Amino acid sequence: MTGTGGAAASDVAAAGGFGGRRRFLVLGAGGLVAVAGGVGVWRVLGGGAEQWPWREVWAEPLDDVRPSVLASRAGVLYLAGFGGVAAVEQGRGGKRWQALGDLDVQTGPAFGVGVVCVTGVRTGGRTVVSGVDAGSGRVLWEREVDGLTEYAPTPAGDVMLVVIGDPVVASDTVIHALDTRSGRIRWSARLPARTVGPSAAVTGNGLVYLTSGVFSEGSMAWALDLATGALRWKSPSEGFLGAPVLAGRELHLTAGPSSASADRQHNAFVTLDAVSGNSLRRAGKLPVGTELSVRRVGGTVYAAVRRYGDKYRSTLFAVDVATGRVRWQADTGIDIVRTFRVSGDTVLAGGNEPPETTGSYLVQVFDAATGDRRWSRDMGSRVSSEGPVLADGTVCVPIRASKQTDRGTLTFLDPASGDTRWQQPLPANGNAIACPDGRTLYVAASALPTPPGEKEDDSRSSQQGPTLYALRRGDS
Repeated sequence: MTGTGGAAASDVAAAGGFGGRRRFLVLGAGGLVAVAGGVGVWRVLGGGAEQWPWREVWAEPLDDVRPSVLASRAGVLYLAGFGGVAAVEQGRGGKRWQALGDLDVQTGPAFGVGVVCVTGVRTGGRTVVSGVDAGSGRVLWEREVDGLTEYAPTPAGDVMLVVIGDPVVASDTVIHALDTRSGRIRWSARLPARTVGPSAAVTGNGLVYLTSGVFSEGSMAWALDLATGALRWKSPSEGFLGAPVLAGRELHLTAGPSSASADRQHNAFVTLDAVSGNSLRRAGKLPVGTELSVRRVGGTVYAAVRRYGDKYRSTLFAVDVATGRVRWQADTGIDIVRTFRVSGDTVLAGGNEPPETTGSYLVQVFDAATGDRRWSRDMGSRVSSEGPVLADGTVCVPIRASKQTDRGTLTFLDPASGDTRWQQPLPANGNAIACPDGRTLYVAASALPTPPGEKEDDSRSSQQGPTLYALRRGDS
């Protein structure tokens, strides 16, 4: 069943101060909105029943970090982006530390024992891998590497694995194993072929797995010894290989067709013996295209593929990992799926309608067991770049303001119907990243930059620094 989402509460938008002490009521299409300053409580009241109350429990200004990544681990929130990385207490919001202020952090943090590891770029385009003490924020080590990396380091015991390779041009692919505490290079391995677009590293069975496009030779799955970096096996494929998914002693891959394939209309689901590299089975008539996102939940692999053809569209599919059988596939109407999350019985997808750069942002929810689309909701063109999240039984969509003097909003949608149930003002007008953890939702909100040649006025002066804050859901 497909729905469009109701307009009842989505029309109730109030402009109010953030963190003030005033309280006022706004009458809109969905009823009364009671806005309470101080604790940041916004309530949508319809028929006298409170729906999904979220309240602000703390807020922490971020002086210099412009975050592009927000992650939680062991009671601490980590923000990374332009201006380095910061650590903030989840429970009360106090900043623990801020480090690497001269670095534009490009990836999310990777966690070793007592160490937070990130990759970033300095002036001149130099790629740097850094290890920071998780307790104090002291920079333990920095390692400059030659080349580009798209992924956060992969932690594996007492080492961090960094994959270097160009995403679009055939070049050398190098894997560095760095000691987590010292940054010392334990080993470096160069793949014996010029490759395009290596995947992130996956570890298990004492091995390191990755896939790559091999220039003029199709694609390849690789397995290296985790202790030494020695090549243990490689498995070729004529068509494009997706990122590897490891399940015990089985390695699962999607494989695209080549120009000589008998079936050029479908991708295949390939299972290799993870220890030997031998082919175990090849099954599944998957939609042909570029695999964008993969999630494994239990015995099912969920993936989003941007199909080839006259009009680019993305398709979701679910595959049984034991048999390779396609459980379901569902078209989205989205050009590139930018957000792809699976939780319980819900698959959440988000991205722009074609054309990808200018189309409206669609949020869609599918049944994880059947692939039936529950609803699709057009959220306009101002959804924040990280897209929606699943937060304690709701779908939360961060939305930027339409002009400099306004504030952005968090719009909470009913996962069953797509109807708007709640709206929370953001403390800034620009991009926002939401990170759910239990019944608490953490949000990093940044301001839109002042347009060139325009003088900053008082109405925007308080919005220039990013803010991190926590919302907690009460009983509904």
